[in-house]
Amino acid sequence: MNSAQKPPASKSAEQPLHVVFNAMSTRPGGGLTILLGILQGLTTQKDFAFRATVVCSAQGTREGIEKQGIATVVQPLKDAGGIKRQYWITTKMGKYIGGLDADILLSMNQYINSVKCPQVVYHVNLLRFMPVDPKASFKEKIFEHLRNYSARQALKKCAANVFESEYIRDTAAKVHQSKNPNDQVIYIGLPDNLAEASPDNVPKEYANTQLFSITNGNPHKDNTTLMNLVAELVRLRPDVNWKLKIAGGLFNDLWEKYKQQATDLGIVDRIEWLGFLQQDQLTVLLHESMCLVLTSQVESFCMVALESMARGCPSIVADCASMPESVGDASILVPPGDATAFAKAAIEFHDSREKRADYSSRGFKHIERFRWDACGKDFAELFAKLSSAKN
Repeated sequence: MNSAQKPPASKSAEQPLHVVFNAMSTRPGGGLTILLGILQGLTTQKDFAFRATVVCSAQGTREGIEKQGIATVVQPLKDAGGIKRQYWITTKMGKYIGGLDADILLSMNQYINSVKCPQVVYHVNLLRFMPVDPKASFKEKIFEHLRNYSARQALKKCAANVFESEYIRDTAAKVHQSKNPNDQVIYIGLPDNLAEASPDNVPKEYANTQLFSITNGNPHKDNTTLMNLVAELVRLRPDVNWKLKIAGGLFNDLWEKYKQQATDLGIVDRIEWLGFLQQDQLTVLLHESMCLVLTSQVESFCMVALESMARGCPSIVADCASMPESVGDASILVPPGDATAFAKAAIEFHDSREKRADYSSRGFKHIERFRWDACGKDFAELFAKLSSAKN
């Protein structure tokens, strides 16, 4: 289903629940993957009748949703910039949602004013409950403060707040301790076909000197440590032809300072920046890599590590934020910002195929509890409960 127009506003008592998704700030990447996970998870619930409308701005988000054929898509502002988009969300979106005749509104990270139907906010951005970066420009600070205010209003006003992890829920509680009995943690998880992948489907051979990372150029990803990690590998084991491939990031200019750092460290020829990649491309790279390395220090949930586990590729992640909750004992955890510790963990995988195979096996067991259909069940139950209470 797809349309640039609003769906018909009329409905009868026999019609399915109309769930509207606010995806105005969602772009291709992690945010779109989460949205698709919820939608696909809901479609697996045989006892939950619903129709979905997604309100978005980014053309890439629209195309990603329409490709799945599981929701109507409306695009009131096409590829609007951050300030313009946030202004529209703050001043006009509530009225727009009213025109869609929604039974439930699910919004990502932000509260929408003047919405009459029950509103659920899914909190997937840890930054919304953290101080704004003092190094940001004045314009960026204003934008971030607006977004933070909206997320924090949700804690007070929503019919339900849903959190991507226990960690983000606990962080949000430091801002406002909600007493809403509908608030809960729901893990998005992985597509069933990915979660059910068998170790037999994973290639037995891989490049024993290739590391892979999925990240972007934002400061909280700690790409400084990622660059230093490669330099440490070269220092500790100069006999090995170490390589690092990096996927992710929509804004190439954010990588320039890290490319300069790599040049200064003398490792720029060992690193390949690949930009944003589709899931099938990531599968190929994870299959061929020795391990995934994630130096990020601010994550609401480390979904990238689970996606790597599903391809049989073990990971090394920073021991902070939601990472321990996300990976359990299926990844190597090292002190955040410690490039030497990251390097030594990678060398362990290089030197011991048995250890790599052990962590690969742990990963397959760990992801069994993270499924899109499980998240769909939780959201369907919540939506049904809120709809019943409304009536």
